[in-house]
Amino acid sequence: MKRDRNTPKFTTRNRPAAVAANARLERLRLDFARRFAATAGPLPRWVHLTLNEAEALARETPVPELVFPVLAEEKLAQLDRWQRRQARVRELSDQIAFAA
Repeated sequence: MKRDRNTPKFTTRNRPAAVAANARLERLRLDFARRFAATAGPLPRWVHLTLNEAEALARETPVPELVFPVLAEEKLAQLDRWQRRQARVRELSDQIAFAA
């Protein structure tokens, strides 16, 4: 496969930067998971999956460390809305079942 001049060259010199970027993303993930669990209640599996999705989308960009926090906030807010909606649906279902 031919390389054009825009293709990045991955060398051992770039490796420490990639390792550091991965570590920063992991710290961001943990921070978001802790903050969300403290405010919205524990749904660790759903939080984990939500953060995975945000990270995967962020890694498709040239600057994942800048994009990930925004995506994580947005996706965790969606998860919070979904949780609240599910709680309302369960509550209404219980009321309907009790009335019947």
